[in-house]
Amino acid sequence: ADRTRKKKIVFTGLSNGGAAAILATIWLLEKHCRDPKPDVLCITFGAPLVGDKIVGHAIRREGWSSCFKNFVLPRDPIPRIHFCPRDEIAGDLQSVLPSRVNPGGSIPRTSSSASETNQVSEKLFDVVFSNAFSIASYDSCVLRSSAGGSCLLAAVNGFVKLSPYRPFGIFYFCCSEGKVVKVENHEAVTQILFHSLLLEGSSSGSNGYQTYDIKKIVPLDNLQTIPLSVNDKDDDVNSAPNILDL
Repeated sequence: ADRTRKKKIVFTGLSNGGAAAILATIWLLEKHCRDPKPDVLCITFGAPLVGDKIVGHAIRREGWSSCFKNFVLPRDPIPRIHFCPRDEIAGDLQSVLPSRVNPGGSIPRTSSSASETNQVSEKLFDVVFSNAFSIASYDSCVLRSSAGGSCLLAAVNGFVKLSPYRPFGIFYFCCSEGKVVKVENHEAVTQILFHSLLLEGSSSGSNGYQTYDIKKIVPLDNLQTIPLSVNDKDDDVNSAPNILDL
């Protein structure tokens, strides 16, 4: 970071480019970890997850979470793609990525190829949905078990092969009416990454981020302020779970 001119370095990327931006940001932060934290920011749009719980814990321990701002569409499978085993998605992903990353590209597409791509996209979405459900259910059981409850699923970790990838940083879920819900709690992000897949009529294309307004961000950070009733007065906090259909 150029501290002499006090300039901020911003890494950004769409889809897989977002993953590269995250890794570049981590590299810069780690390189200067013994110095004052560089003024760096990473903004991603529809980026896949890039680290497991250990990476996320290290990011939070160092106080770097605020450096990572990840924007996610409710039904975009790419941010959840690493919830899936590689052998389940490798072929379909190669077919779908070109049309998602460059939707306005010059690659000629016949009606039959477009139909085939749509079928592959639907198949990929189903695989992502199934694996996201498994991870959200498992993590929820683990949280309940650590709180004094019991759950059989949490006890059979050795028998169920689940992806180690988990979110870190701040997530912005782009929802209906151009509104955006901000979530910092990584455990909550994991659950919302699954549950927001259930939202009907939401955009799933990588070019859908252009329609959202930064002024319409609703924070969902302070759990103590979430109302117990839909009739409570705090419109912003009350609207966040409703926007996510939770």
